[in-house]
Amino acid sequence: MILCHELDVLQISQSNDFEIIKYTNWQELKKHLKELLADCKIVMMEISEDGMLAGCNYVDYGTAKMIEKLNKQLKLSNIISVFADSFRQFENI
Repeated sequence: MILCHELDVLQISQSNDFEIIKYTNWQELKKHLKELLADCKIVMMEISEDGMLAGCNYVDYGTAKMIEKLNKQLKLSNIISVFADSFRQFENI
């Protein structure tokens, strides 16, 4: 399942087989997040810790804060760290 803005639906829908839930404004985003995360206590997200790969954030700051205001605990996913380590090794070659 992917939650995305209506402007991104066409691009995303062509590249996967996931169910897509679209929103058009922040009120709809908040409503969908509240529904989707109702049973969750911890939410894992792709956020580049300490800005180590600033271009690799998949969640903007405002959305992350919106999720925290829903009383959810944010945890960083390991994927960004693994990619960053691999990228640093490549840079040193």
